[in-house]
Amino acid sequence: MSDIILSAKGLSKRYGSLLALTDFGLELKSGQVYGVLGPNGSGKTTALGILLGTLSKNSGEYSWFGQAENDPKQRRKIGAMLEAPSFNPNLSGVNNLKIVADIKSLPYSEVLRVLGIVGLGDWGDKAFGLYSLGMKQRLALAVALLGSPEVLILDEPTNGLDPTGIAEVRDIIKSVSETGVTILLASHLLDEVQKVCTHTLVLSKGQTLYSGTVEGMLGDEIWIETKTSDEAELINLAKKFPAVNKVKREGGFVMISISDETYVKDFSVEMAKQGVVFTHFNVKKGSLEEQFLKLLKNK
Repeated sequence: MSDIILSAKGLSKRYGSLLALTDFGLELKSGQVYGVLGPNGSGKTTALGILLGTLSKNSGEYSWFGQAENDPKQRRKIGAMLEAPSFNPNLSGVNNLKIVADIKSLPYSEVLRVLGIVGLGDWGDKAFGLYSLGMKQRLALAVALLGSPEVLILDEPTNGLDPTGIAEVRDIIKSVSETGVTILLASHLLDEVQKVCTHTLVLSKGQTLYSGTVEGMLGDEIWIETKTSDEAELINLAKKFPAVNKVKREGGFVMISISDETYVKDFSVEMAKQGVVFTHFNVKKGSLEEQFLKLLKNK
């Protein structure tokens, strides 16, 4: 049996003279957490809408689980959160979910199950109007989880949330993915994609700039983020170390690019021999933000 959940090729969408999506392609495999990354207006929501059948396409093709585009049987395997559901503010979280569960012919136990997954078990009997923005977003996520879908599609799941709310939703997504659910999400937040996703596709003005693993996009470049009392001396010594590629000041740190992670220890030992005392020393791979900006610049 194939592990390919979704296959999309050459998808395009035009609104009048505006080409919102151009030659969009994606292969989503079982167990992946795939992030469609791009600034607002890049075509992320358009792509997800086409894949869910809520938007028509001008060209291209796609299939879910190897079947026809609009096969109802395959659609039932997909849970989605494209827009926040229109919850009744006067009804409790449980009763709002029960309306959806009844439409899907799901038992009451399923409502309680998904409330537990999103961490709203203690708030289930409270009116939706009393929920914080983060809690409202989690209830919307609970709707998508009803019926134990094999695939979860999320459009900007942390949009508008404060750091605490973002972390809560991120933890839920990680937890759900660990149960074997395949996830396709759209986001403009690079940090979210880097922390949650295994794979990413970068969109800009409807065009795909990168598609592959998050690790592959980060590349092999290693940066050492350092602080010391004598930055000038550190910079001078670092530039003489054979495995160092670049040295720069950035954000209050001296950033040192090194050709391979295996040389980090050698570099640290050599600096200690030269009398350098680090007050901060952190090894980082290239950031997704840095690579993302490079892609946009080179477009």
